Amino acid sequence: MLEAIEKLLLLQDRDRKITHLQQELQALGPQRLMAQTRLNRAEENLNAARLRSRQIETDRKRLELEVEAKKQQIEKYSIQQFQTKKNEEYRALAHEISMARSVIVKM
Repeated sequence: MLEAIEKLLLLQDRDRKITHLQQELQALGPQRLMAQTRLNRAEENLNAARLRSRQIETDRKRLELEVEAKKQQIEKYSIQQFQTKKNEEYRALAHEISMARSVIVKM
């Protein structure tokens, strides 16, 4: 009889392990779903950040081009300023240079 009790206790232990493993297995479904949802959100956030980064880079390049164009315009006005003979023209070019510099600062 002692042998039968030992076998029953062993069977009971194995049943408990099986039950425990089945419960863990059932819990994996919702956990997997939550992890997949978090992954999807993270990928969406990453894609949004990449898109925003590209937009910022495009804006930066556009602004750099605009600044470079204004600098060239200032250089052109400066050359014209030295070539002018009238004070009115000199002041007008100085005003244009000042306006171009203020536009650069505002960018």
